[in-house]
Amino acid sequence: MRFFWICFFSLLAQQLTAQNTNIDSLVNAKVQALVKLKLDSIQKAQNASKPAPKHHPAFTYQFTGNGQVNLGNVDRVLFSSTNRLQWKPANKIYKVNFDASYIYGEKSKIMSENELLANLNNSFWYEKRWYAIVFGTYEYSNLRGMRYRYVAGGGIGWQAVNPSAEQSKGKWFVPYLSLTNAIIYETTDFYQLRDIEVVRNSLRILANFSLFRGKMFFNNTLFLQQSLTNENFRSTWSAALRLPISPKLSFQTTLDHSYESLVPANRQNADIRWLFGFMIGNM
Repeated sequence: MRFFWICFFSLLAQQLTAQNTNIDSLVNAKVQALVKLKLDSIQKAQNASKPAPKHHPAFTYQFTGNGQVNLGNVDRVLFSSTNRLQWKPANKIYKVNFDASYIYGEKSKIMSENELLANLNNSFWYEKRWYAIVFGTYEYSNLRGMRYRYVAGGGIGWQAVNPSAEQSKGKWFVPYLSLTNAIIYETTDFYQLRDIEVVRNSLRILANFSLFRGKMFFNNTLFLQQSLTNENFRSTWSAALRLPISPKLSFQTTLDHSYESLVPANRQNADIRWLFGFMIGNM
C-alpha cells in the first residue's frame, strides 16, 4: 500500500511540474511579444519624426528674363535672357553646366545690342576641395564689333570655403568661395580690326552668399584674363541679388561690368549694364 501512495504522489508532482513549465513558457512568450510590439511602435515613431532626406535632382535649370521698353521722346527697347542647365550624374565624378545669355536692344529703331554668350563647362571631382575644369565658349557681339569669338581651355579649381548642407542648416549667413585658374586659347573675328589669336591666363573668383536663412542670395563672379603673349587684357564682373518669391520663382537684379583693352576705334573699352527681372529654376 505504501508503494502505491509513493507512486501516486510522484506522478502527481511530475504532472504539476509539467503544467507549471508550460504556464511559464506561455507567460514568457506573451511578455516577449508585448516587448517586441512596444519596441516596434517606438521605432516607427522615431522614423516618423525624422525629416525626409532632401532630394537633389540630377538635372537642374534656371531661366531669367529682363526687359525695358521706352516710347516717346526716346524710343528704347532692351531684352535680356540668361539661362542655365546643369546635369549631375549619380557617380558624382563630374557635372556638366551649360549657360547662355542673350541681349537685344534698339535705340530709335536702330539695333544697338545683339549679344550672345554661350558656355559649356565640365567639372570633375566637384565635391572635392580641389577639382578640374574643361570648358568652351562661343560669343558674338555687336557692341564689341565681333562676328564671333571661340574660347577653349582647362585648369584647376579650389573651393576655399564650402560648408556642407548640415553646417549650413538654419544659418543666417552662409558663404561660399572658390577660385579657378585656367589656360585658354582664344580666337576672335572682328568686323573692323584684324583677327586675333591669343593664349590667356584666366582667373575666376566666385563668391556666393546665402543670407537670412535662404531669404536672400548675393552672387559675385569676377574673371581676370591676361594675354600671355602681349598686353591684351579682358575682365568681366557680375553681381546678382536674388529674392525668392516661391521655391521656383525669384526676383533678381544684376549688375554687369565688362572691359576689353582691344576694341574698334568707335567702341568704348568698358560697358556697364544694370538689369531687373525674374528667375525661374530649381537650383
